[in-house]
Formats: sequence, structure tokens, C-alpha cells
Amino acid sequence: MRMRKKSRQTLVMPEIVLTPLIDVALTLVVILMVVSPVIRNGIKIDLPEGKSMEVSAQQEIVITVNRKGSFFVNSFEVDRADLVSEIISLRGDQTGMPVYIHADKIVSCGTVVTLLDDLKMAGVSMVGMSTRAIANAAEGDENSSY
Repeated sequence: MRMRKKSRQTLVMPEIVLTPLIDVALTLVVILMVVSPVIRNGIKIDLPEGKSMEVSAQQEIVITVNRKGSFFVNSFEVDRADLVSEIISLRGDQTGMPVYIHADKIVSCGTVVTLLDDLKMAGVSMVGMSTRAIANAAEGDENSSY
């Protein structure tokens, strides 16, 4: 009998090229960085201007009233009738949690005052009104007149 020689084939291990993978990952990171501020502020409103500005680091509830008179609690649309009960359920036992109102400047004052009154009747003691900074407020009070 004749003996056969075993032929040994060299197996080539496939290599993963990392350069395209890294390019795609970094592209996705850049896209997320650009889109994330838009997602947070998805409700289009035009805030009135004001000179004072406070920044809060604690948890907060934001009520937004847009031009059409729709109400949003933390970016989720809520019916006007369910607004106060939604605020109470979000606050839970944290009675000191602030509630901020972002109302478009063309929303009637009566709507905002009614909202403030309803919040006060529900036991919300810390309510703030959000404004955007006046452009010349950073320069000083030299150009402002009252």
C-alpha cells in the first residue's frame, strides 16, 4: 500500500479592519452630540426676555405652554384638565420641588395666571417663570431704560 502524504493547508485568519468601524462610531457620536439639544427642547416656544437668570441643579418640573395653548409637562403633552394631577403625581412627597413655567410670549396673561393659581391651590409653593436673557443685559445697564 501506498502512503499518502497529508497536505497541510495554511489557514489564514481573517482580520477585522478597525478603521471603518472607528469612523462609523465617531460619526454616530458627532450626530448624537448635534441632535441631543434639539431632542431636549423639542417644543418650539418664544420665551419673553428678562434680565435675571437663575440656574438650578436640582430636579425640577417644567410646564410648557406653546403658541397654540397646548400644555406640556417635561416635554410630554398633557390635557389642561389633567395638568395639576400630573404635577402632583410627579412631585410625590417632594414638596420642595420647583415647578418652572415656560410660556410663549404671545400666550395670554390670563392663561398663565390661571395656571399659577391652580398650582398654588394644589400646594406647589415654588413656581418660577422662565425667560431668555436680553442680548444687551450682558453689556451692562448703560443702554437700558425703564
